Amino acid sequence: MTELLVVLHFLGFTTGIGLGIANMITGIRAGRTGPTAAPELRQLQPLFIRGAALGLGLLWLTGLGLMASGPGTAILENPLFLLKMLAVLVLSGLTGIVLHHAAGNTPAPDPKRMRRLGIAMLTAAFAALILAVLTFR
Repeated sequence: MTELLVVLHFLGFTTGIGLGIANMITGIRAGRTGPTAAPELRQLQPLFIRGAALGLGLLWLTGLGLMASGPGTAILENPLFLLKMLAVLVLSGLTGIVLHHAAGNTPAPDPKRMRRLGIAMLTAAFAALILAVLTFR
């Protein structure tokens, strides 16, 4: 069972980060293309954002499952694990902000703000990955 959770955990990570990067690349390309191609490219972004959020959700579910089936609460004594969870919490909060924009609940977001959010999300994702490797090596 643990192996299945680990596989699903990695699947959630690769889905989240892969679609997050695809979303960033699409946004960059849309900003550099002409007025006819940009709207079509931007139509892909909500799909990428929702897919990345699903990957993050899978990470949370499998992470809790791994914690319950493995080290339990003892892992909470590891400062690297706590830093990893802080990075995951930051990533989750930023993902919520981006999902809110993608749902059309706000006026069109400022491209500079979205760029900063994307960079912060990518930084948090890579920080979580590095800290996970250091925690479980």
